[in-house]
Amino acid sequence: MSGDAINIQTLCSELSQQPDSVLFIIKKLNLALQLHQDKLESPADRLKRLLTENPNITLSELMEMTHCSVAEARRARFEVDEFESLG
Repeated sequence: MSGDAINIQTLCSELSQQPDSVLFIIKKLNLALQLHQDKLESPADRLKRLLTENPNITLSELMEMTHCSVAEARRARFEVDEFESLG
């Protein structure tokens, strides 16, 4: 089976609604997904999560950790700051 991690995770969710006869497939897929946890969230969501977990992280650190551009890192910082100011 091949595909990106998010699509495979979605397939697992769909398969879990099926009879118990497919449980072995779900177990195998979940084991494989554990190796790719970093791919189970979009780059934008990962940036936002990292900023929420560590508000003092620098843009350079974000870029190094996620291989994003400075524009993507700035956009994520702006969105997280905007969300926190509303909440």
